[in-house]
Amino acid sequence: MPEPQAVERVTGKTLHALSFSACSDDDNNIDSPKSIVGTWIMSSNEGWVKENGKTIEEWNDKVDEDESLHYIYHRDGTLEYKDPSDGYQVVETGTWRYEDGKIYLTENRDDYITDLISVSETELVLGIHGTKVEDGITYEYYAAKHFRKIADAL
Repeated sequence: MPEPQAVERVTGKTLHALSFSACSDDDNNIDSPKSIVGTWIMSSNEGWVKENGKTIEEWNDKVDEDESLHYIYHRDGTLEYKDPSDGYQVVETGTWRYEDGKIYLTENRDDYITDLISVSETELVLGIHGTKVEDGITYEYYAAKHFRKIADAL
């Protein structure tokens, strides 16, 4: 089974740590990467883990927005995370680009690919979905993060 820390990492700040595929409906098609540019805070976190088709863990949590990192996607392709509990200091930087429904990120010299489930003027949804076979057991996982836009592009 995926270690609880691995699931937490998936559901934590670096949701981008695993490649995945997700579906989106036609109303959420992204016209341009400009839709992503801005400052976002996480508002909720949902997901599940299944073992051989049986759900063994589920969550659907609201996030205290006052404690959420600020995820800042700049027009020039740079990315910053600011921590409100640390005087809004930049705690991590990286780069990003959008292409064909995916966001490609580089953070601390690590590369991540995440699917963009949906984006609007006020909400961004990123998620992961995947399957792993370990010791003959099939694990399937899904996690989605919902973000609320708090500022337009800088």
